[in-house]
Amino acid sequence: MSLWRWQFIFAKSCLRWCLVVFDAMPLAAEISAIVRPVPKAPLVLGAGRLWDEAKNLQALRLAAPAVPWPVVVAGPTVDPAGRDAAGAAASLGPVGPRDPAAAPDGRGDAHRGHVPDPAAAPAGRPGEHRGDPPDPPVSRSGQPARLLGPLAFDELAPWLWRAAVFAAPARYEPFGLAALEAAQAGCALVLGDLPSLREVWGDAALYVDPDDPGALAGALCRLAADDGRRGWLQQAAAQRAGRYSATAMADAMLGVYGAVSGGGFRTMSAAGAGR
Repeated sequence: MSLWRWQFIFAKSCLRWCLVVFDAMPLAAEISAIVRPVPKAPLVLGAGRLWDEAKNLQALRLAAPAVPWPVVVAGPTVDPAGRDAAGAAASLGPVGPRDPAAAPDGRGDAHRGHVPDPAAAPAGRPGEHRGDPPDPPVSRSGQPARLLGPLAFDELAPWLWRAAVFAAPARYEPFGLAALEAAQAGCALVLGDLPSLREVWGDAALYVDPDDPGALAGALCRLAADDGRRGWLQQAAAQRAGRYSATAMADAMLGVYGAVSGGGFRTMSAAGAGR
């Protein structure tokens, strides 16, 4: 193969991968266009394939009864073979000791575990668009997670903006786009303790053993009870997410291609500056 032919194929591959990056990367601006930022609610959100053992969202379902806040999980429950994972943890009870610092607020059984439907938000409510999840009251221990089912991105975005905490106790996760979207929306992150996620998030997240739902419940209880720590993690995650913009990732990829090919690739940020 001639040198010019190899360079042509190489350039096409580079362009293809850059397009993949721009298509897949979530952007805070896109989330903001769907719904304006609103005050955070006492709510824990998880998102992903419930049936996927790598995503491990069943651990969040197991932890939910020991958490003083409502826990909601968005994502498909039926696997490609048609098996429904929604009932897989239904018969399992609470796990781990409940953090005494996160005591219930005594509002009565009428408020236990209640998470209003986001579609029920009244039109024209100050500071919100129709479809934003309203403020859910603090629940008592013992309530199961609420499953939202599959949501389109414009349906998930209001939940991301409202949830104070995003939990992803993954057993395997090379990067984690859902966590990135949550961080861009200002959520504190509680993640599976994986080297890959520690590399991505550093000290801007809490990490738990993905095979210990009790540890997950404890971390969520502590965050629910500690406004300062939760607020610090929300800000840290949002700042860390800025490292992973589409432009930054495309520039890094072009830098690798340039190093391998001997140069000649202009970064996206440099191209933008030259306009």
